[in-house]
Amino acid sequence: IFTPAGGGTAVTATATDPDGVGSDPLEVQGPINLDVDTEYTLTYEILNALDPADVEDIGEEILEEDNEHQIFFSFTTDAFASPTGNGNVDTASDDINYFDDDDIGCNVGLETSWTTGSDAVDGGTFRVNLQHQPDVKTCSTGSNDGDTDFDLTFVLNID
Repeated sequence: IFTPAGGGTAVTATATDPDGVGSDPLEVQGPINLDVDTEYTLTYEILNALDPADVEDIGEEILEEDNEHQIFFSFTTDAFASPTGNGNVDTASDDINYFDDDDIGCNVGLETSWTTGSDAVDGGTFRVNLQHQPDVKTCSTGSNDGDTDFDLTFVLNID
């Protein structure tokens, strides 16, 4: 959920798991359409709705186990004025504006800040990769450490 810092309509991107516990990957729904020169706060609503009568908030579990999780990002180069570059999936130390840390001061990623640039982006990409890193997470572990909980790539448009 991209929420504009100055107010306005939030932009929601979703992914669903139509086959439930089956082997098919999550399906990304629609593009992410952001405005140029706008600051956003990105947050998540991660739900396990396999049992509609008992929907679980997985975001709460990630917070409880924050020293075992980190979200990494990759995006079209220079789509954002902040953070710059192309994300930290390839190099964990690359700049991302994390707002949350675990118990030892390492990034989590359930809340981040993004400022779009002044140039339009049409058909770019925005990748979100949640890694589960029990007993291996440090402040320098990367997106290849641990197990992947989800890895989603959305179409990114900035107008």
